Amino acid sequence: MLDSGAAFNGSGRQAAFAVRDGVARKTTLELGASDGKLVEVVAGARPGERFIVSDIRAFAERDSIRIAD
Repeated sequence: MLDSGAAFNGSGRQAAFAVRDGVARKTTLELGASDGKLVEVVAGARPGERFIVSDIRAFAERDSIRIAD
């Protein structure tokens, strides 16, 4: 389960950015049901992985994003 956010649009396969070691890398998630607050991750994520849930449209063409504190 992940927090629901603008990065996700319904269910099915979707691009997402997994954050690790100061870099967000594009991956594909298979999303399932959502209650508006949480979204089910059916495939593509490991327990404890962190994902960007805010709007990522500006970065859609990138494969990775450097994250600064």
